[in-house]
Amino acid sequence: MLIRRPLSGRLFRPCLVAAVALLFEGGAPAYAQEDSIPPPWRLDLTAGVGYDDNIRFTPSAESSVSGRLRAGLTRLIRTPRLSLTLGAAGDGSVYRPFHDFNEFNYGAEVSASYLFSPRTTLRLSDSFSKSYTNDSRVLLEAGLLLPRTVARSNDAGIEVSHQISPRWAWTASGRDRFVRFDSNLLIDGSSLIARADLSFTPAPAFPLGFYYEFGRVTRDRRPSSDMHGATLWGERRFRGTMSLRVDVGAYKLVSQSVDASRVVPTGAATFAVRSTRQTVEAAAVRSVSEAFGLGRLQVRSAASLRYSRILNPWLSVGLSALLNRSEAPSGNERQAFDTLSLGGELGFTLAKDVEVRAAGGYRSLDPGAVGLTHSRFATLTLRVGQNW
Repeated sequence: MLIRRPLSGRLFRPCLVAAVALLFEGGAPAYAQEDSIPPPWRLDLTAGVGYDDNIRFTPSAESSVSGRLRAGLTRLIRTPRLSLTLGAAGDGSVYRPFHDFNEFNYGAEVSASYLFSPRTTLRLSDSFSKSYTNDSRVLLEAGLLLPRTVARSNDAGIEVSHQISPRWAWTASGRDRFVRFDSNLLIDGSSLIARADLSFTPAPAFPLGFYYEFGRVTRDRRPSSDMHGATLWGERRFRGTMSLRVDVGAYKLVSQSVDASRVVPTGAATFAVRSTRQTVEAAAVRSVSEAFGLGRLQVRSAASLRYSRILNPWLSVGLSALLNRSEAPSGNERQAFDTLSLGGELGFTLAKDVEVRAAGGYRSLDPGAVGLTHSRFATLTLRVGQNW
């Protein structure tokens, strides 16, 4: 005879806590659980219109309206050891009254991750794109605001990571990038960055690390600037939703053109609050990176603030602000310039994989003797996606 006994207090209390936590977190609907597994195929179609009161982003401001159509296809292949992603996209833009900006742009990318063992992973990636300077991911990562023209860029990377023990891990990586411009005002160039990382996690909420980096920027196929330096970093996570990361380091910059060197202190502080509905991130950074279009390295000092919030299941809002200062490796003030970017976005979800985004912003560039350049812009975009 089977006798059913009531749950004991020791067992009942953990079950009750788990049930209450599940209730407040909210069980994901069936389609959300299915979407957590990336689909093998993904198609995205985008249509949009825009306005810019300084389309060329030069002191002589000229306004323009534009229309844009874009299509992108992504293929994901997964095995127990291999994850391979292939993507391709193309878009056509029409500008009025400036027909010289009418272009068909395109891009393709591939990324792969291979698990040699439970502790060792190899990652490879490569992407190529033909786009406007204000859409180029390589230029945006460097915080550069350049006159609008067509830029062709390639970004290739390799990374090997190994988990030495539950607390120790190392990573070795390399990155090769080049950018070519359809304008004589900007300088074609490339960069090669090699980096070695060592991380230590004394506690789950308190990782620490150290990395050494070497980089070279090439201008007109000749070395222009070299850099090498080391950085210590630490991160503290609070209550699972807040985190604070601090980086402290120093780099030595060597200019090949003038045979001069300079030691630059670097550092960063990033504070973030993330939850299921909103994200707030504030950062202050002083770093060394490539200044594509200028043919050299740059000492970059930047402060940024980002905020995003999901107001309800069909409406979201985002705000961003970025203040950036770029200096030449020599520290010459005449070669320094300041940029300011402000932006806002509203997202409307009409149905699953159908959304409308309205965005606007302000950009300004102060290159010193040339004079202040600024622009205001607005866009309205409809995006439709399909998985299968």
